[in-house]
Amino acid sequence: FGNHTKEWKVSHAADWRGVRWQKLCMNQHAAALLRTNSIFWLVFFIICWAAVTAFVMGFASVSALSQLKAFEWLSFINDLPEVVVGIISTFLPVVILIVLNMIPTIVMTMLAGAERLHGQYLCNARIRNYLYVINVFGNYFYILVAGTILANIDVLQDLAGNPTGIVNILAASVPQNAFFFITFITTVALTGVIGNLSQIARVIKMWIFHKFLVKTDRKRDDVDCIDSTFNFH
Repeated sequence: FGNHTKEWKVSHAADWRGVRWQKLCMNQHAAALLRTNSIFWLVFFIICWAAVTAFVMGFASVSALSQLKAFEWLSFINDLPEVVVGIISTFLPVVILIVLNMIPTIVMTMLAGAERLHGQYLCNARIRNYLYVINVFGNYFYILVAGTILANIDVLQDLAGNPTGIVNILAASVPQNAFFFITFITTVALTGVIGNLSQIARVIKMWIFHKFLVKTDRKRDDVDCIDSTFNFH
């Protein structure tokens, strides 16, 4: 206790189950190529997600779109009951966006897993960073822009002679997109928590493995840890 704090060094060996042994012998040039490939697909998803969010926000702004000549065939939606119109313009876009977001999640998880990262925690951190960039620039930014444009598409064409009116439109439209963000974030959070707590997919997968695939006690022990939070295999 007489020593200064800066003289103490605490370290511990990494859990051998969290070490990705097969990645330690990867060539440096191959690692750089895989890293470049991941960045390419990250930029690809960010660029392409503009069209995806525009498509999704089209459902949220279906009432405004139905007033245009090109989308007059959507006017029948306004005659539906308010509950149905509310589901189409609020909950349906959220569900579609959540399902479509699984595509970059799966792809970037596979790409990060192929990179030269010696620890599983480093791989998880890389996946987190990729998905953070996609969510910020590919979801929230594009939703803000697309939601504002599509919700006021009937008014924007009249702003050629009055560009200053864009400020008023943004001031009125941007807060309206907050409801979509709240619904999106709440749905993602609740479905993720419910899925983790119920572990229905894990139970079904474990039953299939125990019933048809595994034969030895060692394999059964491995199956019991499948999709577990503390599984590093």
